[in-house]
Amino acid sequence: MVAAVLWLSGCGGEQTASDPSKPQLPGQLTYQRFCISCHASAVSGAPPIGNAQAWAPRIAQGQEVMLQHTIEGMPSAGMPPRGMCAACTDQELKDAIHYLTTQTP
Repeated sequence: MVAAVLWLSGCGGEQTASDPSKPQLPGQLTYQRFCISCHASAVSGAPPIGNAQAWAPRIAQGQEVMLQHTIEGMPSAGMPPRGMCAACTDQELKDAIHYLTTQTP
């Protein structure tokens, strides 16, 4: 039931930047709009932003595999296709992945 609720919520609300006057890094806005609700708090096992240990096995698979998993989704982990960002381009998803995997706490 919880997984269904999370899937239906898409783990991605319409989040806004905390300070729109600050320049955005590539992928940051996509993260803030779609990825933050799961990856900030590790919902359903989503690797949290800035957690190098949690991201290490995924990074080891390579950027293309991470992009493929993002595009296709990971239903067993509760991640919907494209992270519920149907309008995001593949490049925007790549940038979001890069942002997620390179931030430090």
